[in-house]
Amino acid sequence: MIQFYTEILQLPGEDIFGKAALFSAALHFNRDSVFKKAQRGEILSNVKIYGVVGELEFSDIVNFPEDNETLFNILTKQRVSTENLSLKIDPDGAHRIAYWEREFKGAIEFLF
Repeated sequence: MIQFYTEILQLPGEDIFGKAALFSAALHFNRDSVFKKAQRGEILSNVKIYGVVGELEFSDIVNFPEDNETLFNILTKQRVSTENLSLKIDPDGAHRIAYWEREFKGAIEFLF
């Protein structure tokens, strides 16, 4: 999540990074803050972001697919190029290392 905040919210170090891979980003910890900052345009327009989340990643408390989709929709509305954004929501994806390992190659191919 540190890389995510650096990339998206224009924190110090933005000139060092430029790409972010979000594997089941846990946005629920700071949902309101992240969404509000993104809506205010406190984002880098040239950042490249790959997100992957599984449809099975939800509970009564948190909904990873919905939160990630909301963030990517905000980024698109804030004129982040759709060529630089990729959100994949897998029907069989679960909050497990094995799932993220499976998706790692796709993240690297998209970002580089």
